[in-house]
Amino acid sequence: MSAAYLWSLFMVAGTVAVLAFGLPYNLGLLLAAISGIGTGVWMELCLERRTDTSALTETGR
Repeated sequence: MSAAYLWSLFMVAGTVAVLAFGLPYNLGLLLAAISGIGTGVWMELCLERRTDTSALTETGR
């Protein structure tokens, strides 16, 4: 995991937490956690897809 990867997760979760601060029952924290997890899953899929295409390019297929 790179530092840029982690910073993007922190920025998304932090931004959602700040924007959703006024929600009752600490729902803002729940939304922030879910958005951070979702961003992590999305970035993993993008990184995996990019790695798969670069492997294909290196083998000449």
